[in-house]
Amino acid sequence: MRKLNFILYSILILLTVVSCNRKRELPGFDTDVLLPLAYTTIGLDKLIADSEAVVNSDKSMDIVYRYPLYNYSIKDILVVPDTSVTVSAKLSTANLSNSFITQKITLGQIAKNLGTTGQLIVLLNGQTTVVPAIPTNNANQITDIDANSFFQEADLITGFLDVSIFNDLPIPVSDLEFNVKNKIGGQLVFTDTFSLIPPGASITRTYDLAGKHIEGNLQGTLVKIGSPGSGGNPVPIDTSKAIVMQLKVRNLTASHAIARFPKQDLIVVDDTVIYDLGQAKIRSMLIRSGKVKMQMYSTLQDTLYIDYKIPSALKNNNTVHMFLKVPPAVSGSVQNVLQEVDLAGYTINLQGRSGTAYNSFWNIFKASIDSSGKLMPLSSTDSVWIRYGLYDIVPQFVEGYLGQDTINIGPTKSTLDLFSKITSGTIDLKDVKMDLTVENGIGAAASINFDYLYSKNTSKGTNVSLTSTLLSSPFSIARATRVGYTAKSQTSGLSLTTSNSNLKPFIENLPDEVYYKFTAYINPFGNQGFIDFIDYDSKLIANLDVQMPLAFKASQLILCDTTAFSLGTATNTTGIDKGKLNFIFENDYPISLYAKLYFLNDKNEIIDSVFSDIGAVIAPGVLNLATGRTNAAAKSIVSVSINAARYDRLKMATKIIIKAAMTTNGSDHVKIYSDYQLKLKLTGEFTYHAGKR
Repeated sequence: MRKLNFILYSILILLTVVSCNRKRELPGFDTDVLLPLAYTTIGLDKLIADSEAVVNSDKSMDIVYRYPLYNYSIKDILVVPDTSVTVSAKLSTANLSNSFITQKITLGQIAKNLGTTGQLIVLLNGQTTVVPAIPTNNANQITDIDANSFFQEADLITGFLDVSIFNDLPIPVSDLEFNVKNKIGGQLVFTDTFSLIPPGASITRTYDLAGKHIEGNLQGTLVKIGSPGSGGNPVPIDTSKAIVMQLKVRNLTASHAIARFPKQDLIVVDDTVIYDLGQAKIRSMLIRSGKVKMQMYSTLQDTLYIDYKIPSALKNNNTVHMFLKVPPAVSGSVQNVLQEVDLAGYTINLQGRSGTAYNSFWNIFKASIDSSGKLMPLSSTDSVWIRYGLYDIVPQFVEGYLGQDTINIGPTKSTLDLFSKITSGTIDLKDVKMDLTVENGIGAAASINFDYLYSKNTSKGTNVSLTSTLLSSPFSIARATRVGYTAKSQTSGLSLTTSNSNLKPFIENLPDEVYYKFTAYINPFGNQGFIDFIDYDSKLIANLDVQMPLAFKASQLILCDTTAFSLGTATNTTGIDKGKLNFIFENDYPISLYAKLYFLNDKNEIIDSVFSDIGAVIAPGVLNLATGRTNAAAKSIVSVSINAARYDRLKMATKIIIKAAMTTNGSDHVKIYSDYQLKLKLTGEFTYHAGKR
């Protein structure tokens, strides 16, 4: 606010008494001194608070005042929430190696437990002969099976054992009973009997291993075996021929294991993350600030590899791609890793993997372990927990459909300081205009509907409601245009004048409060084909711009203002006997003024006043009726008596309150010009007394 500033200066007059002899006494005497104390000029262009004076070509002035109604920005339309995905995996989701072991039991090994028949078979090795039927006997042939190359031990949640028995003997085998046990713990893995396996044939059976404890050291036992013989046909005897057994384990998951885990993906996510953006349907977003954040916890005693991509996020033709390692955890502890990537400058396509969606970004996540070849202990308590997503996203530019929004502004009461310097009286304006201007920096259509707008003068208790046919229907607002990723505001407006509204009495009410209620609609006609956009600096700003020529009639219009004041410390008051202050006014304005002045100290306390009773009369300038301007300033001198004590008191003043009542003469509106001034010169006439020294 530009205040009426007193530009004060003091001229120090030194009254010098010349001493002739220190011992000689001089008689006292009085002298009169005239001191210029202060000078300033006052312009009525500061009549309206917080306004600007526009000087026209003829030096007449218009007062321009802007009253802000509403400011709507991207934060009011679109807030991008933090969006994350949480994934986890336990050992139960990790697979042990699919592996197989081949074991052989030769004819020679079987013959050792067949008594005389077995001895005969050994003697006939290399010959061709008829083999008689062999009754089922207890073979008790035990074979160690070493699975330590795959696991040392495992408590299985799921898994299967495929047992294939191939008969490479020259004769069929019957009633073959075979089992597999843990060598140390003795727990039975499976047992089964194969009734008949012809020579050169194989039989495969599958056994469920769920819930079983398996050791790396296993023991296979051929419990029984028999044969119907060669059926009277001679066959070649070769004791190196064997029954071949292949044990294949697959789809193993364990609650606990000490094993060599194969390379595998523990978690794979190839999906679309959907933002909840309310009614907005956004297809593309340039990010001003934000990040990808990934928090990982792992108790695996193996390195965890993370591979994360957002194929739809581009910056300089590069996508978001994070590849990192989570080191093995120490047994009984948790490995914690936090990784962030700055997304500033990335443009994210929010049409999903299909390219036809909205509010959706495509991402690919993979957590895996690699085959280290080492035995690694894992248990059901070992797990991986990962949360990843986009955080603190602030858009720089978005495009798509911003959704429909209804913004209710009010009912609102706002303090209006437009006429805060006018405390009473009436004013009659020659003309006034008020524009409703809306600067729309948002790439979406909008409209405003006014419910009511009225001015209130609280000191008088008067209300004036603004009426106009222009306010009776919604006011359409043009959408912004764009250049690249920058929105260019478009201004829409309507003008209220004295001919199309009751604006004149609305303003002449000298309101200090304004009450209003209106409704703004964003995209009142819905989605027009995903053509909306908004950037970070986009705003929809509604203002009331008042413009009135400084031409008016006034009756006892009282202006009140406070400005800085200082008499300084230069003038020496020692010896002042009496005096007076002269207020010399030179008034160019064709307006009579009655001025009262109040002096305040630094505590804003009134310490003195002048003309506080009826006011100092300031004569109007001499008006030339032909030109409508004043030819010369009217000079008015008003004096106030003063003594040294009062002068010292005024020197303590830091502010001055000026109250001026103005009344225009005649029936015509008084026009104010920029070169009009009210000049004030303050002088002091003091009588000094020099006493004996």
